[in-house]
Amino acid sequence: MSPALEIRAERLATVFRQVPLAVGVSVVNAAIMVALLGAVLPPAGLAAWFAAGLGLGALRLLAWRAHARDAAPAARLARWEAAGCILAALAGLLWGGGAAWLWPASETHQMLWVFVVGGMCAGAAALHYAHLPTVLCFTLCAGGPIAGRLAAEGTGRGLAAGAMIGVFLLALTISCRRSSAQFGEYQRLRVALLEQRRELEALDARLRAEVAEHRTTEASLRQAQKMEAIGQLTGGIAHDFNNLLTVVLGSLALLRKRLPPCDARIARLLDNAAEGATRGAALTQRLLAFSRRQTLHPAAVDLPRLVQGMSDLLRQSLGPAHVLRTRFPPGLAAACVDANQLELALLNLAQNARDAMPDGGTIDITAEPQRLGAGEVPGLAPGCYLALAVADHGSGMDAETLARATEPFFTTKGIGRGTGLGLPMVQGLAAQSGGAFALRSAPGAGTVATL
Repeated sequence: MSPALEIRAERLATVFRQVPLAVGVSVVNAAIMVALLGAVLPPAGLAAWFAAGLGLGALRLLAWRAHARDAAPAARLARWEAAGCILAALAGLLWGGGAAWLWPASETHQMLWVFVVGGMCAGAAALHYAHLPTVLCFTLCAGGPIAGRLAAEGTGRGLAAGAMIGVFLLALTISCRRSSAQFGEYQRLRVALLEQRRELEALDARLRAEVAEHRTTEASLRQAQKMEAIGQLTGGIAHDFNNLLTVVLGSLALLRKRLPPCDARIARLLDNAAEGATRGAALTQRLLAFSRRQTLHPAAVDLPRLVQGMSDLLRQSLGPAHVLRTRFPPGLAAACVDANQLELALLNLAQNARDAMPDGGTIDITAEPQRLGAGEVPGLAPGCYLALAVADHGSGMDAETLARATEPFFTTKGIGRGTGLGLPMVQGLAAQSGGAFALRSAPGAGTVATL
């Protein structure tokens, strides 16, 4: 709505808000006039005039209520302006025309009519000053007939009284015009302030959004820098430690060749040492995967065939209490990834899903093609991808746990049950392979891990 139209609507709304008071004053004054002039005026005419006043008052109240109930009065502004002016003119004509019709012979009673109608005009100006046409409709229709009735007498007294009424109406019009102009100026200031307030609120909301986005970006940058620093440190340590373990494993292998075949006790000690060194080498591989420094051999991999080939291993790892279900669409394109590392990642995700359902349950492995647009997945360029998902129906994770799930060495499992490197390794594999890793989880709703 334009400011000018909004001001017009507010002018008219101010008029309609005063209608109940105006009707009340009119009815009370009419009753007083009936009581004062009942002995000097024809009873039938006075009763008809009073009944007309009551009917017009009821009509004005109906219009007031309809305007209050109108959900969009500004859309019908011209219609409401016309209704307000017509009702005001009828109210003024009721007083002015009624006085001219019921004009008493006594000058005292004539002056009483003039005094009451003048007061009604002043009251209308005080109530409806916001909308000048409404005031004019009432005052001209109220004062005009009396001025004309006095002037029609042809006497000096009548002409003077009619002229005085005309001057009074002119002065009242000038005063109402000034008040109406001040009301319009006030409304223009109010509309301007509201517009400025809306602009400030919009700027404040945008500033808050930018600050929140800046804080999110800053937090993401700090997290990325922290993970990068941890990755560099971990990758360097893992690389050097892997070299040391290679020496240890090689020395144990040479020592085993020189061991007498009959010494079982020393053989067991060598086996324990070799097993520990092998576990250490596996741990360093996870560290290298997390730090994205492992050596990958990406190739075209048929995902359904890869999952089918390791299904026995998966079921054996999950145990009899868990059911493994797979679903792949026909004609699924090949994925560009290191098959061995992907098998390790799938095994890791399946074991996490198993641990989330200690009493058993169903684990779903699915894959589907996805075409990603710009910015749809952070860090991925637009194009065609394959989404490989492992879903469970376990306890799920709350928001705090989900936010830290891919942090290295963070685990919710008991001591000795998890290293906290499983999900970071999967994330590192995805990133090093040109993809991404996402977790979706909620308490009681299970978890979906998507590569």
